[in-house]
Amino acid sequence: MSGSIADVVKARVRDSDVARENTLVQALVQRPKWGVVDLLRWFPFRERIDSEFLQLGMPYIQTFKNTWVVHNRHYILENAAKNQIRQELLAGVCWVEVGGDPNIADWGAFSARVFNQSLGSPLNGKNAWKIGELLTKPPENTSFGSVSMQVRTAADTVGRSFDDYSDQLRLAAILQVDVNNIEIVARHLRQLAEHDKFSPPYTKEQARIMATRYNRGVGRPLEKLLADKRSMSYGDFVVRFWENFGYLLSDAANLEYKKDGDFKNSDAKPALRWTPPVR
Repeated sequence: MSGSIADVVKARVRDSDVARENTLVQALVQRPKWGVVDLLRWFPFRERIDSEFLQLGMPYIQTFKNTWVVHNRHYILENAAKNQIRQELLAGVCWVEVGGDPNIADWGAFSARVFNQSLGSPLNGKNAWKIGELLTKPPENTSFGSVSMQVRTAADTVGRSFDDYSDQLRLAAILQVDVNNIEIVARHLRQLAEHDKFSPPYTKEQARIMATRYNRGVGRPLEKLLADKRSMSYGDFVVRFWENFGYLLSDAANLEYKKDGDFKNSDAKPALRWTPPVR
């Protein structure tokens, strides 16, 4: 195998001097980053507390998502333009995916699956109890990055195989850097459009399908996917809050973020209320 996945991805995301500098900065200082403390401030209170003042439960994770998109707006705008996809689409997918499981959980799942495979997958088949289902998936099906993406999907997106665990580890580490993560997600969304033979400029309806494909994959024909309202709820959400995601990429939102240190929904803008779709 000539060259590593790391070399390929880094070469592609460093097309400009700005991207080159920001990749190094992002690798050292990634802010905001979802962690265990954030999980504890959201998950136990997600259905019990709905208070902007306390910043627990749903208001907490929504503020985090808004902050993350505004903080990374430069990379979202740059990669949306580079891949000729709608910037609101990329921002919407980022917003939905950010938050949830902390990075340590991703690494834990990956390590457990590697260990299970090294033992000949003893938890597969009839022995795959509920707790074993986590371990029976292949390691390459583990998702990494602030904007969740499976290692297998990321490898396919950059056009590389991942037969060796060391390559999987490198790609997982690359996905942990937000600027690389956003670049690969944007390219994947463009490839999803090509799968359904869409051509830019994409309509909102096409963006709705592309967002749903990001969540559900390309396994089903388009007509069957469109008929499944439960699956399409992901794309429906992105289109429903299209203007909100556009606002998060605006100069006005950026100024508010710089002023306050994080981004809270203004009274002049509809709040981004979101119940996670079934995945």
